[in-house]
Amino acid sequence: MGMRRALPGLAVAALLLSSTTSALAAPPTFRPAQEVCEHSGGNFIPHADENFYHCEGGSLPYHAFVVGQPVCEHAYGGTFIVRPSGYLCTLP
Repeated sequence: MGMRRALPGLAVAALLLSSTTSALAAPPTFRPAQEVCEHSGGNFIPHADENFYHCEGGSLPYHAFVVGQPVCEHAYGGTFIVRPSGYLCTLP
């Protein structure tokens, strides 16, 4: 009798665990980083399968780097790398 009462709870726990695991396995969404890049006039190029993204532009304004760095480092836990054509964010 006790097992029958536990089954609905176990089913809910299994559902929560599987949804959490699938969310962790999903590739990261780069929407905030994309908005920062594109609002600065850059071209956003995601590489979710390789865990990095970059923002390229001929002459990105200073604020693109000032805002892009904390998004990379704090929102994604990445490493921000300045390049001649823009910047790159490598993810852990």
